[in-house]
Amino acid sequence: VVAGGGRASMREEARARLDADLNDMARRIIELPTCLAKNTDILLRDLSSRGVELETGLLQTAARRFVGMGHLHLAAQTLQQLWDRDPGAVDYDMVRAMALEGVRDRLRPKAAARFIMNASTKRENTSSPQQSPSSPPQQQQPSQCPSTCAVVLLVLGRQDMKEAVLAWQQIDPELKRGPAAVLMYNAMLDGCVVHRHQMAAEAVLKEMEMFGVQPDACSYALLAQLYLRCQDAAKTAEYKAKLEAVVAASAHAQQPAASPEEGEAAEERGPPEEEELQEARGGKKKAKTGVGLQREPLVPRVLNLLHASP
Repeated sequence: VVAGGGRASMREEARARLDADLNDMARRIIELPTCLAKNTDILLRDLSSRGVELETGLLQTAARRFVGMGHLHLAAQTLQQLWDRDPGAVDYDMVRAMALEGVRDRLRPKAAARFIMNASTKRENTSSPQQSPSSPPQQQQPSQCPSTCAVVLLVLGRQDMKEAVLAWQQIDPELKRGPAAVLMYNAMLDGCVVHRHQMAAEAVLKEMEMFGVQPDACSYALLAQLYLRCQDAAKTAEYKAKLEAVVAASAHAQQPAASPEEGEAAEERGPPEEEELQEARGGKKKAKTGVGLQREPLVPRVLNLLHASP
């Protein structure tokens, strides 16, 4: 029995190492400039059919490549798969980096807007006929992925805010109240920051309240950045305070309780070095797994900007 259990454990370790090697090799292939969207889709499907567990970094890389090549329906499938596995892996910094790479790779705004329109048409066509109880339940269209909609809204908002508003009106209202809805609201706020639209930002906040979506740290960071650009000191101070409160609450929730031994060790270490302070302020840029752009996250960057401004 012991020998059999040992052999099973060795097989599991070997399979885990093989899956990791296959994921790394697939990610390197997808990052090649000559790798097309069709090849990437076939590669992911082949790995899944063989029982290989796709890692988060591989899915992020594939989604980024799909966005850059303009295949938003494939990006939606990949991001939905990533969200179902780990919602924390799809954050606003990742979505924003994907949108900026799409713009850099000449993702056309008209193609992005057409993606939202096609998604709206599919939703109307699938919801119009009544479904019989005996028929199998229809799966949600992958094009209704909130993360991909956020990418599209970011691309449109940086070009023309009117186009972003028209696309926003075509999105399924149910998506605007889901757990990933804050990504889309932040994408709309990003366009407001770029074009300095204060009234549009207030309208986005009212819609968030109407659908029961709580603003996160990125929302307050974008609002503080907007009013800082518009030179509204009162509003800037208001959202700066809200941002610092959310960041402090998040840091307190993630910080484990220190044992007495850890407290004594911290006292022996003394004050943090300058390098640690710079990293805590967000001054050091860390590479994000699977995302080509290595940018400083939004919240630390805005906090540094607010603290540096008079």
